[in-house]
Amino acid sequence: MESGYSAAETAFSGQSAQLGAPIGGAGVSQGGAGMRSQPPASGAPASASNVTCPSGYFLNGSVCSPMAESGRNVTPYQGSLDNARKLLILAAVLAAVGLALLVFGHVPMLQILGGILLGLAMALILASAVIGDQIKRNYCQKTQGEAIERAGVDASRGQAPK
Repeated sequence: MESGYSAAETAFSGQSAQLGAPIGGAGVSQGGAGMRSQPPASGAPASASNVTCPSGYFLNGSVCSPMAESGRNVTPYQGSLDNARKLLILAAVLAAVGLALLVFGHVPMLQILGGILLGLAMALILASAVIGDQIKRNYCQKTQGEAIERAGVDASRGQAPK
C-alpha cells in the first residue's frame, strides 16, 4: 500500500520517479503560464483571426468552407418526400370520410361510397410506401425511406405513424 501511495505522490509532485529530477520540457506549465503567454515562434501556424476566406466561403474553425445557398433546400428527392406526405394526408382524409359513410350512412349507396373511399385511401397509402422504398433504394437514404414506408404500413393498419 505504501508503495502505491509513494508512486502517486511522485507522479504529482513534479519529481521523476527514476532520476529524482523535476519534470520539464515542452508542455510543462511554468507557474500557471498558459499556451498564449509567449508569442508563437516563427513558422507557427497563423491564428484563425488572421485567416481570410474568399467570397462565397466562411471560416469554419481554421478552414474555409463553402457557403450553402441560404434558405434553399437542395435535397434531390425533396419532391418525392413532399408527395409521400401529401398522399398520406389525403389518405387519412379519405379514410375518415369513408369510415364515417360506412358507420353513419343509412343508405346503401353511401356505404358503398364509403368502401370505395377506404379502398382509395389504401391505394394512396401503398403509393407512399412505394415512394419510401424508392428513396431508400435510389438515393441510399435508408432512414428516411424506411420512415415513410413505416408511416404507410402503420396507416394501412389504422395506426398513427410513430
